[in-house]
Amino acid sequence: MRGGKLTGMKTLLSIHWIFLSMATWMMGFLFPLYLNSVGFSEIQLGNVFIIGTALSTVVFITLFVHSDLIGRKFYLVVFGLFVVLSSLIAAALPPFFFLALFVILFYMATRRSPWTFGKIFAIEKFGREMGRSYGFFGASVTIGGSAGVFLAGAFVDSFGFGYSFLICSFIGLISLLPVAFLSGEKVKPQKFSFKPKFTKIFTGFIIHRFMYAVGLSSLLVFALPLYLKNELLLPYTLVGVVIAVQYIGSILGFLSGGLSDRHDFRRICYIGISLSGLLFLSAGLVGFLPLIILALFLAEFAHCIAASALPHFYKRVSTQLGRDISIVESVGITLGGSVGPGISGLMISFAGYPSVFAFGCIFLVGSALVLYALFR
Repeated sequence: MRGGKLTGMKTLLSIHWIFLSMATWMMGFLFPLYLNSVGFSEIQLGNVFIIGTALSTVVFITLFVHSDLIGRKFYLVVFGLFVVLSSLIAAALPPFFFLALFVILFYMATRRSPWTFGKIFAIEKFGREMGRSYGFFGASVTIGGSAGVFLAGAFVDSFGFGYSFLICSFIGLISLLPVAFLSGEKVKPQKFSFKPKFTKIFTGFIIHRFMYAVGLSSLLVFALPLYLKNELLLPYTLVGVVIAVQYIGSILGFLSGGLSDRHDFRRICYIGISLSGLLFLSAGLVGFLPLIILALFLAEFAHCIAASALPHFYKRVSTQLGRDISIVESVGITLGGSVGPGISGLMISFAGYPSVFAFGCIFLVGSALVLYALFR
């Protein structure tokens, strides 16, 4: 009976995150283009996204800390309503600077939430198959998000930005329907505290996630698409095909997450992260499109298998799941993900595209070495 209940929970959460990610990734694709189309310069875009992301991090951590006390289901609804609200604001009101901040704050906080909730549910509810469960959640998020990006382009070409934002809002509402069927179990930690314990292993794990995010974001945010377009002179359609193959590698990697439940999760993570860094490096050096596509597919596959093992690590470094995981995800992943693209832009300008692939590889492999030093 309990097994059937957990399977039902996993299905409902996956459906919820497919639609939620579809809406948030659509917003992530549409809103910068919309702001640019109404006169926001690149510098203004950078400023509003830096400030909006920073504010979203504060909201993100605060809500997850309270989810330790109140329960997870309530905050699944809150984050779902955030993307509905941000889409409605974008559709209905003129995009002056402070209003744009609120839109970015709401959908950026929501966009990160499935990855954090996925780890929490995998640890709390699926202890014997954490890697398999989190991998299933990760595949759901990637499927929904990639579909959202594809649909966003079609919607804005057909209906314009206003109606596209309304469609995002409607998809966000749909994402809340599965949550209604989840049981509202209250979380009762032994000792609730707003203040995290920055132990050596907890701090080291934040450093690992920061280095990992710097390496990955320096490659994937814009360096790789620009490399394919500007260096290899591929048409936009073919660039899209290459990115789609990457998504397939991500999905298959997440669906292989059960390996970390049956084998040494530490070794899987070390090898997966290091191998992905070396494969990304090779993709930037070979200059032959079929080999580049193969290297990118395998790199995504490797790092998503490694990502599926993360709940095993979080279980060991966290004393209060919502608080600690949200802090690591925000300070490590969000901050690192903001630093990486800035560095890659400078490196492309001064040293060319190969230097970015080398930089990303060094930080990914370095993050694996930090993890090895912590858990050997």
